[in-house]
Amino acid sequence: MIYFANEPNAKDIAENNSGIFIGLLKEQPPKGMEGKYLVNKKKLVFDMEYSTTQIGSYEYNGDWHTFLRYLSGKYDVKETWGKRWPYFDDGRGMSTIADWVFVYKADIPQAEWDKYQWHSPVTMPKEAIRWTIELETTVKRVSELTPKERCNSLGIVFNESMNNNAKDLVIIKEGFIKHWNSLHGKPVKKDNGYICYPYNNFEPNWISFSKSYPEAIRVSNGAYYKGKKLTIYPNPYIEPRKWRKV
Repeated sequence: MIYFANEPNAKDIAENNSGIFIGLLKEQPPKGMEGKYLVNKKKLVFDMEYSTTQIGSYEYNGDWHTFLRYLSGKYDVKETWGKRWPYFDDGRGMSTIADWVFVYKADIPQAEWDKYQWHSPVTMPKEAIRWTIELETTVKRVSELTPKERCNSLGIVFNESMNNNAKDLVIIKEGFIKHWNSLHGKPVKKDNGYICYPYNNFEPNWISFSKSYPEAIRVSNGAYYKGKKLTIYPNPYIEPRKWRKV
């Protein structure tokens, strides 16, 4: 199986032997469908308490499902890659061109990225793969992440003594919330409207949200962004993937 790593994921793998990747579910369960769930092969199934429910124009007979991006298991990692031609001294003070070698964007300082022609992880040849990782995939809401998981996702070394320090736990949580909302709290275009996945409900923070995104307004029957319907999934379901090199 293949894991397609973006630059932050690839850099994390290159510099560490284990960690955790936090990804949103591909689709969030419709409001009213949240509840018990189970994993059936690659399908994530949410069960309803009632046999049939009507949500919008859709009727669900007992369950709703989406698909996990990555199941638990071993994966070869494909990442953004390129090539370079190294020069070697031939002993006479002359430089000669050797066979090209693979380079990886995760290893190159950002200031030097424009020196290379980069290729998508999708096109990476098998011989360029340098890592194999083992994933342990679970499903939970973002608020259910443990302090250790929050630290790991931020690249912070977690010390067990932090669990006994209320101040440390608050700092970790607040730092993670700020990071999460910077990535997922801003509305993004989807279909004919906008969507966002904030850490928690906007009710107590709607004023600060509006200051950050003045195009957003809230009315009695929902929210709008740039004049289009805004769908908000507070405390969304996520796909934490603990990983280790093998």
